[in-house]
Amino acid sequence: AERSEEGSRLCCLALASAVERYVCAGDSLASVTRDHALQWLGEVRTAINAAADGESRPIRDFACTLLAAVVGDGHAIFLQVGDGAIVVPAQGEPNEWCWVFWPQNGEFANTTNFVTDEDAPAKLEFDSTSHAVAEVAIFSDGVENLVLRRKLRDVHAPFFNAMLPPVRALPQP
Repeated sequence: AERSEEGSRLCCLALASAVERYVCAGDSLASVTRDHALQWLGEVRTAINAAADGESRPIRDFACTLLAAVVGDGHAIFLQVGDGAIVVPAQGEPNEWCWVFWPQNGEFANTTNFVTDEDAPAKLEFDSTSHAVAEVAIFSDGVENLVLRRKLRDVHAPFFNAMLPPVRALPQP
């Protein structure tokens, strides 16, 4: 989409702001529900709509996908609309990874769902965990075919097992 970069930026800002307000109000990740996620998606869509209206452009020009992980002590939530994927370490399985949501693909090749689609709320995937999540990898459709094994519907663990040690070695902020 012509303004997808701006749509993505607005999506990230609006979602981060919504989550920040939620947490700063004293609410815990453990109490986040799909209804909260839908409300946050609504805020994302409102921000993108405002930008489209401000530029007298169709909202489709700002099309973007949404993949998000909000991780806290002992709890995490995950949201997705569109392709790409979120993967996390498999519980109790060293050096194994699992996907949170399988990429959403459209009816035709190279099509997916976008937060700007009218039916985005129905396409929103939401999950919540009640265990610690130490690592998360989120990636776009550009690397999907390198790190997901479609025939087996699983994660190609050697990719993440090779990629993450240098990341783990970085100085902590």
